[in-house]
Amino acid sequence: MFYEGIVNEEMLEELAFRPSLPFREKQLKEISLAIKPLISMEKARDIMLVGPPGTGKTASMVYINEKVKGEIKTVYVKCLKNQSVAKIMRTIILALSSHFQIVPETGRAIEFYVDRVREVIKKAEKGILLELDEIDILQRKTKSEVIYHLKNAVEGYPVALAVLTTDRYFTAKFDESMRKIFFPVMIEYERYKDAEIKEILSFLAKNGLLRKGSYSKKLFEYVALNSRGDMRTALKIIEASARKAEAEGRDRIERKDVEEVYEEVFENQMAYKIHYLPEPARAILEVMKEVEKTTSGKLIKEVEKVYGRKMSTSTFNSTIKLLSDAGYLRYRTLSNIGRTREIELKISKKTVERGLRY
Repeated sequence: MFYEGIVNEEMLEELAFRPSLPFREKQLKEISLAIKPLISMEKARDIMLVGPPGTGKTASMVYINEKVKGEIKTVYVKCLKNQSVAKIMRTIILALSSHFQIVPETGRAIEFYVDRVREVIKKAEKGILLELDEIDILQRKTKSEVIYHLKNAVEGYPVALAVLTTDRYFTAKFDESMRKIFFPVMIEYERYKDAEIKEILSFLAKNGLLRKGSYSKKLFEYVALNSRGDMRTALKIIEASARKAEAEGRDRIERKDVEEVYEEVFENQMAYKIHYLPEPARAILEVMKEVEKTTSGKLIKEVEKVYGRKMSTSTFNSTIKLLSDAGYLRYRTLSNIGRTREIELKISKKTVERGLRY
């Protein structure tokens, strides 16, 4: 295998290079069992993959999609880049049919997209698995609406939904009527252990991720310690460390490279995702980068100035929860002031500013 540089960048693309998915055999088996009826064009259970970022949820779907190719039609939707019901529906329509060359992103009632989805599904010759990744980025109302409309569109057809989330209480936030139509099999993912990350990196390096002689066995142990159980972060650290070594004219990654890049890798990932956050979340971060710490009452007043209109309490609360779950903010209730919360920026102001400029 020949490639320029220390790291083989082709092997970093969505983990699609893996011939297997170590330490996720149990989850892969559960997914396979749940969607197996689709192969026979029969009804299958919806599934919900739950776990922190970088624990193998997306990699599992990439692996499964490859395994069922030709037997099941899979449609992967990245919610980070499709944050409305219409955009998600449009992505599904275009993936399932070449007949619809032009589908508007806006300007049509939701029923238009529901009808189009139903139309293309009706003509399908295989069972279909619709995969919604990074669904946590959607506003609470959008989450329930997209699932409700998709379940409505696929009713009576051999179609299952796969939802990838970090929130194990995802369905508990729906009302009773929603829980009656969406009750997925929950498949849980835990953070990788350091030893598991080390073993996976060693395996990948031996199979072409890194140029021979460009690393030591101890390197992967140190990368694992700094990856916080996140395999995606581990790979980003390897990539950034390799680039640093190359920039300095070296053909070997050293421990000092990892030490100098791992915080930068984490901050870069956080900054990149800010660009795709919904408008209310970006407005909150716009204020928080200036004040860094404040109370919920003061924050909502300042946010409304940036937001340009009133923000409902439910939107504010759900957005604070979204930003907290994503690692941008931390908050605690001030017991001596009713329901008031103290809210604090968890990442650097510089990272927020960079993210808002994307």
